[in-house]
Amino acid sequence: MYEDYEDDNNFEKTPESVNKAIEAWQKMMMRKLVEDNFENLSTKGFSAMQVQQWGEDELEVMIETFNYMINEFEEEEEYEKCAVLTKARQALIDRKPFAGVNI
Repeated sequence: MYEDYEDDNNFEKTPESVNKAIEAWQKMMMRKLVEDNFENLSTKGFSAMQVQQWGEDELEVMIETFNYMINEFEEEEEYEKCAVLTKARQALIDRKPFAGVNI
C-alpha cells in the first residue's frame, strides 16, 4: 500500500506547474527583501561610525547587495530608487556616511 509513496522525494517528478509556482514565490520573496532593504536604507541611511565598524568583507557584501538591488529596480524602471542606491553604494566605497532620503 505505501510502496507507491516511497519515491516521494524524487523532485524530478515534480509537475512543471509546481516548479513554476516555487520559482514565482522565490522571485516574489527576493523582491520583498529588496523593497524592505531599500525602505530601511532610504529612511535610516548609515553613519560614519557604522562604516568604520564594518570590515572589508561586510562592505563588499553590502556593495554586491546594492548592485543586485540596482539591477532589480532598473528592470522595473524605478530609476529614482536606483539613484538613491547608487549614492549609498558610492558612500560605502568612499567610506562615508549616507543620510536617508525622502522619496
